[in-house]
Parts: sequence; structure tokens; C-alpha cells
Amino acid sequence: MQDLQRQLEALQELQSFLTQFNESMREKSVEFNARFRQIHENGLSTQFADNYEANFADPNLQHLRYLIANITDKDLPYVNQNIAVITEALERARMS
Repeated sequence: MQDLQRQLEALQELQSFLTQFNESMREKSVEFNARFRQIHENGLSTQFADNYEANFADPNLQHLRYLIANITDKDLPYVNQNIAVITEALERARMS
């Protein structure tokens, strides 16, 4: 039973980390986008700004969105499913 409890605690720590990390990445994505949009206003040439947007900023934002989506749609559900399985096993062990 202690082994199950340790596994549950480890999964809950992972869940917490992933949730916080994901929120941080969302905030950083918004910040990155806002800062990038400022380069047009900061006096950089339109050619540079457009090139940077197409070849660097947009792909970087896509990667951030992909990471956030994967954590939200894949990682967290998998961890939550395992938390539920271990929680159920612990409940059965306590009842025995």
C-alpha cells in the first residue's frame, strides 16, 4: 500500500508540474507574441520584421502552441487516468 501511495504522490507532483509548466508556457507565448508585434513599432525595417515573422516568430509560436496542446490533450489526461487507477487501487486496499 505504501508503494501505491508513493506512486500516487509522484503522479500528483507530475500533474502539478505539468499544469504549472503549461500555464507558464501560455503566458510566455502571449508575451512572446506581444513583444514580437512591437518590433514593427521599434523602428526595424519592414523587410526585417516581415522576414523575422515568417521565418522565426511564427514557427516559434507554432512550436509553443503544439507543446501546450500536447500537454493539455495528451500528457495531463494520461497522468490523470493513472491517478484515478492508483486512487481506486488504494481505496480497494483500504477496504480489504
